[in-house]
Amino acid sequence: MDTVAQIKDVIYGYLQKTTTLEKAELTVGSMDLVLVALNNAREFAEMAHDWSFAEVECFVTTSSRTLSPSTNTVWDAVWTTATLVGTSTSVSVRAWRDWALYFEGTRKPLDVNTRRGLLDREMEQKRKGKVRYQGATDTLIRPGKVEVVISGSRVSLVPAVTEATVLYFDGYQWLDDYDSDSDTDFFIKHGSQYMLWSALCELNKLVKQWVPRQEGNLSEPTKERDTALEALIRHDKAVIDNYKRVRPR
Repeated sequence: MDTVAQIKDVIYGYLQKTTTLEKAELTVGSMDLVLVALNNAREFAEMAHDWSFAEVECFVTTSSRTLSPSTNTVWDAVWTTATLVGTSTSVSVRAWRDWALYFEGTRKPLDVNTRRGLLDREMEQKRKGKVRYQGATDTLIRPGKVEVVISGSRVSLVPAVTEATVLYFDGYQWLDDYDSDSDTDFFIKHGSQYMLWSALCELNKLVKQWVPRQEGNLSEPTKERDTALEALIRHDKAVIDNYKRVRPR
């Protein structure tokens, strides 16, 4: 299948909703419940796996954030909304992978830590007697080493940087919701089996096409849904493994 319209027609067929009036039963106000089910199916799949086709190269720029009038200023950025490298296009990011910054004309990878990780390291250094108190200029990292620190949706640099800094990272974007019958993407073209069974399982809560009966009946297609998603993830992992086998000479 190539478009949302085609997969919707199949869904209507499975649910035995073929007339305009019957299809209207799957609409609440202006909300198309079939389209909602398809969006929910894809969003679940996005959360279940880091899809190779959703990988993006982005950057964010740190800016000052004053915690309160009586405290200091933190220079950080929100990584969940970033800009695609080489464009001015903003994307919604689901997950990050690697971080880097440009230094003397080349991109340098950065280690990643959390605020809790910094605290744990400081406590470990104290236990080993390797921490010497030098006043307010102390940092929790080795001299000359810069780290990215993640705190929820925010990213900062340690040691603290007091000017705007561009940070680059590889991540995985959220795909835009379907809002038109002409929409298409990887899931519609290559994951149509999963999308079909997942949408049918959700819509079955409303139409009750599959209801367990003592005398026997087809069960809700949850097994078909899960099997199709598993196969789709295996396919994408094979693509990623092929990337990993490429080595510079």
